[in-house]
Amino acid sequence: MTDVAARHRIEICLGSSCFAKGAGRLAEVASAWAERHQAAIELVGHRCRERCADGPRVVLDGVERRVKDERELAGLLASLGGP
Repeated sequence: MTDVAARHRIEICLGSSCFAKGAGRLAEVASAWAERHQAAIELVGHRCRERCADGPRVVLDGVERRVKDERELAGLLASLGGP
């Protein structure tokens, strides 16, 4: 079982290409999840380092991946655990 009191780091690319593909909304979803679960997270905006065509890009606790939509991000966040 994952301890949600543990600090998690969520990095979301906010470059123009990823932002146009919904990264701003992904940041809102991550922030809302942290508030709902009272999880200690560090939510950081970044650039995806020339991977713009494969966005939006999210780094969750050091693991980088393409996250196509809010539903996929919600599933990843749920895997962190919660009350």
